Amino acid sequence: MAKAFKFKLAPVLKYREIIEDEAKSRFATITQIRNTKAQELDALIGEQDHAKQEMVSHKLGNIDTFALRSLNRYITGLTMSQQRTEGELRMVDQEVEKRRLEFVEARKGVRVMEKLREKQEDHHNYLADQEQMRVFDEMALQRKRREELEEIKRQEMSAAKVRAAASEATS
Repeated sequence: MAKAFKFKLAPVLKYREIIEDEAKSRFATITQIRNTKAQELDALIGEQDHAKQEMVSHKLGNIDTFALRSLNRYITGLTMSQQRTEGELRMVDQEVEKRRLEFVEARKGVRVMEKLREKQEDHHNYLADQEQMRVFDEMALQRKRREELEEIKRQEMSAAKVRAAASEATS
């Protein structure tokens, strides 16, 4: 019976899987941060649009300079927050791309080891099949030899009986 396949580089594969899991986790974390920043930016843009609409409605009605100045300062603050958040989002996007590339590379490392394991296992199975065929061929050959020997013995016994019968008949 052939030995079971054992991948000798299993510890390396396990290590690469750990690296992949860590890279995947870092990528997921930074992606979540990016999504939060994008939602924050969307909220700022929405609030800014709402404030601008409010300013337009104030301009159409009675002009309250204090309210207009307050709205203008509020919109300016929102614009500054939006610009800051956009800058942060760009930085986070760069980090997302960096983490994505790390994850892709880690995944490639795992896939390479998995392919190697598959090839080695296929080769092991091929050799095991070859060995099994050799054993079966050897068993068939031994059986054939045994049958041939038995046939020769039968023929010799038959020939001996014929000679014995012939010598009895001549005597």
